[in-house]
Amino acid sequence: MDVILTHNLKTRHLAGLYRTRDLIDGSDYLGLANHTVAAGFSLRFPATQAKACGYHNKSCISFSSNDYLGLANHPKVVRACKNGLEKYGVGSGASQLLGGYSLAHRYLEEELAEFLDYEQVLLFSTGYMANLGILTTLFKRSDSHIFVDRLSHASIIDGCCFSGMHFKRYKHQDMQNLEMLLAQANSKYKLVISDGVFSMDGDLAPLPKLTSIAKQNNTWLMIDDAHGIGVLGVNGKGIMKHYGVATSEVQILVGTFGKAFGTFGAFVAGSKLVIENLIQFARTYIYTTALPAAIVEGTRCSLRLLQSECWRRDHLYNLIKKFKEGARQLNLPLLSSETPIQPLIIGNAEHAQNIASYLKQLGILVALVRPPTVPINTSRLRISLTANHTEKDIDCLLNALESCKLTFLRSGISSPKSGMSFSRSGMSSSGLTRGSLYPIRDPRVKPEGDKSGRRSPHRSARVKEKAILENGNIVLKKGNDIPNKGNVILKRENVILGLDPRISITRSFNRAAKSYNQVNFLQLEVGYRLFCWLKDFADHPKKIADLGCGTGIITAKLAQDFPQSRVLGIDIAENMIEYARSCFTKEKNLNFITADADSLPLENENLDIAFSNLMLQWSPNLKTTLTALWRALKPGGKLIFSTLGPGSLNELRNAWAKIDHYKHVNNFVDREQLTEELMCAQFKILKFETVYHYRLFDTVLDLMHELKKLG
Repeated sequence: MDVILTHNLKTRHLAGLYRTRDLIDGSDYLGLANHTVAAGFSLRFPATQAKACGYHNKSCISFSSNDYLGLANHPKVVRACKNGLEKYGVGSGASQLLGGYSLAHRYLEEELAEFLDYEQVLLFSTGYMANLGILTTLFKRSDSHIFVDRLSHASIIDGCCFSGMHFKRYKHQDMQNLEMLLAQANSKYKLVISDGVFSMDGDLAPLPKLTSIAKQNNTWLMIDDAHGIGVLGVNGKGIMKHYGVATSEVQILVGTFGKAFGTFGAFVAGSKLVIENLIQFARTYIYTTALPAAIVEGTRCSLRLLQSECWRRDHLYNLIKKFKEGARQLNLPLLSSETPIQPLIIGNAEHAQNIASYLKQLGILVALVRPPTVPINTSRLRISLTANHTEKDIDCLLNALESCKLTFLRSGISSPKSGMSFSRSGMSSSGLTRGSLYPIRDPRVKPEGDKSGRRSPHRSARVKEKAILENGNIVLKKGNDIPNKGNVILKRENVILGLDPRISITRSFNRAAKSYNQVNFLQLEVGYRLFCWLKDFADHPKKIADLGCGTGIITAKLAQDFPQSRVLGIDIAENMIEYARSCFTKEKNLNFITADADSLPLENENLDIAFSNLMLQWSPNLKTTLTALWRALKPGGKLIFSTLGPGSLNELRNAWAKIDHYKHVNNFVDREQLTEELMCAQFKILKFETVYHYRLFDTVLDLMHELKKLG
């Protein structure tokens, strides 16, 4: 191969076409690049690019950035860029061969060559252009053959296609398959290419095996270590240092600055012969504007920092360890990866889209990756961790993923590779409806072998009276038994038990549905006062949601008094929802659904009024619920709700503690905490009224006893 490259350069010399780079120090010759700086140009950066971001004008924690070491906003890097702007201006003004090559470019190339222990380094504008330049320049002979890992970056595959050369893709990290393909090829010159860290899976190339195979077959080896340099190895020198592989065994190394360096651009490292050939023949190098020198100065600063601030890598790997352990406890289908790239395999593309959207609603931004970027049925969430994240951020991410697991458990999402699912190990989701975005309803479990003859608590109960509307008034009338429709009995081993606390409270509320009088009384006592508030605040609302609607009495009243509005009643207890549907059938603008407070099936900016009677104090995760409500409400929309006062709350908490085994579910948020959470969720409190009502506490306490079948 060296003979070919030397011949190419001699031919170029003899033809009088040999290119050289003139070294330019300072601004472009017209001085236009510095014009905006002189006029007071300033750069503005977000506080932490790799952590905080905006989504629809709302704050999110980003787990989608490749700024692995958090250097993009490092004060020293920013200052280096500013100094570069003042010295060189904004744009480089030309290609590197026609005046765009500055001292900054030369210094960075020399510093990188020393850092990576290569003879020479060449800067490219992007990693994509670097790979295309290599493959369309160095290997254009009919007697050359290229072998590429099937999961290598798209720029490598495109480069192979554009080169016009013979190339084959071997199975991902399958060294036997690679050896077989090499043995079958009769080409004189061969090149094996692989990513160092695979960008979608996060796994490492088996570099020691690759170098061994390359030696045995007398072939060159090219590694694209875009995601490894800065993160892997001593001082961040990449995958070769990680494995202890000498640079002489990897003839071509590609790296980028847009990941761990936190800047922009790319480079190719190799022998002087390789680099000179690229300078002379690589069209993606010759015919493009050089990297701005200010960016190059920032990259030089990043190079120094990733060597001196080793604590960043230590902190990053502690976060990776924490996340992987948390994901293991949640039984999440993560691919095996020891890098900042943590792929969560979903499988179905639609499911992946739904989960990514749900995470955004929870304030978590992750990258959604679907075919053709990844193989069919391996759609995933590509979670990227950075040194800018904190342990608290990881906790937020895990909490959000747990919420997703609970919400989308019915979808039966699983990993085709590992066979893991969102249910707990040993359980399955067979028999459950696929694709639903609503949370799990009560499975109505009847344990196997239960022949006691006791009536299942999940069957609809007989009621003596029904609440109906007559002339605007709610009255109780004698009614028939509620039919036991669709009551499915599943075997215990076929039921997902990943929601023990929620299943418990759902069953409890379903049992309480037997005593509709208590529920109705509770709704009437507080609901009508809230209803009056709503009429004061509402201005022809188009859509109203009653959260924790119970038996639907107030929901039906809302539908009647606002006939032009769409009214939605939501409750966790399916029996109560069934009861409400059977009672209120005439209101065409009324609908009831079963849902959990943690996963409200509400579209963004779709509600005018969110109405809630005590439900917020029952929410297992108040912050998640309020965030969902804030996103669901239109700008200027109203949240009208009731809470229990501090005294009643304390008494009720003490009473509940004696009978409840799931205290972490019924956390009974006090008014002060609720107010604080409302402010954090960006709600503006317009009115807060305290009402003393002694009968109400007795009613609530009676309801609590009904929930646990006591007294």
